Amino acid sequence: MTASGLIQFSVFLALTAAVGVITWWHCRKADRSGNEAKEYFLAGSSLSWVFIAGSLTLTNINTDTLVGWNGNQMLLVVGWELAGVPGLILLAKVFVPLYYKYNCTTVTELLERRYDNKHIRATVGSIFLLGDVLIFLPIMLYTSSLLLKSMFSLEAPIVVIASCTALVGAAYAIGGGLRAVAISDTYSGIIVLGMALLVAFLSLHA
Repeated sequence: MTASGLIQFSVFLALTAAVGVITWWHCRKADRSGNEAKEYFLAGSSLSWVFIAGSLTLTNINTDTLVGWNGNQMLLVVGWELAGVPGLILLAKVFVPLYYKYNCTTVTELLERRYDNKHIRATVGSIFLLGDVLIFLPIMLYTSSLLLKSMFSLEAPIVVIASCTALVGAAYAIGGGLRAVAISDTYSGIIVLGMALLVAFLSLHA
């Protein structure tokens, strides 16, 4: 790794660690609801609109967005983002009231109570799990690892980088639940926005 690459990698690690520390601090001082399922999946219903909006925004930005769409036309990106508006309206007006009606925290729990069949919950949960493990996660881990390897000129194999990325992501997602995910997403989004503005400023200046 070159000297400039080492500096860049150190800055990346420092920013990642800063997000982790801030997330831990927020989660530590948060009031707990006492209901483990509600706390894990809904963050105890105590998240402010800032973290909810930040999480919704950053959940829609993955490595496939940053890596795969860079060479694509911006019109496609705009169309993709605008297509999310009807979905959010449908969620707010149709599905959220159903969640409140059946007092549910997850899609699978809603299906179980709506149809009074625990086998539906297990079946749909298994399909979601297999889809994430076999389709979504491999793509996210590969593209993020490829980006890190090429950006910082890392000599480690992609499988090693992917494993480290998975462990870091699992550490806060499994340990902290929705609260940790939403908070870390929001602060990561602030960093991404700041870096994007910085790149635009430096590019125009050059």
